[in-house]
Amino acid sequence: MSNNPSLTQLEEGPLDFDPTYKYDIGTNNYDTSNKKRIPSWCDRILFKKNSNVEIVKYDRVNYLTSDHKPIYGIYKVNVKRILAKEKEKIIKELKESTEISNNIDLSSKFV
Repeated sequence: MSNNPSLTQLEEGPLDFDPTYKYDIGTNNYDTSNKKRIPSWCDRILFKKNSNVEIVKYDRVNYLTSDHKPIYGIYKVNVKRILAKEKEKIIKELKESTEISNNIDLSSKFV
């Protein structure tokens, strides 16, 4: 069995916010160029369906520096116990996976 879930096994928070793409940069106006691209939700957070995961907040950020409005999700995850070795492995993988996380102390983010 693959570790990659199919789309039917994934969930997303409610789209209670306007489309996140295609803005005129520096504005909240959708594409006014000759192309007149249709607004869409192209920035998404999907996660494997699980009764232990509760969506607290799923929204977009109103940045004006791009033609995208980034999104964010806040989730409450219930765990039975913390496996110290697994926790350290995950923190190491997160630090190695992105340049930005190398500048963040992730150990305090996991209780």
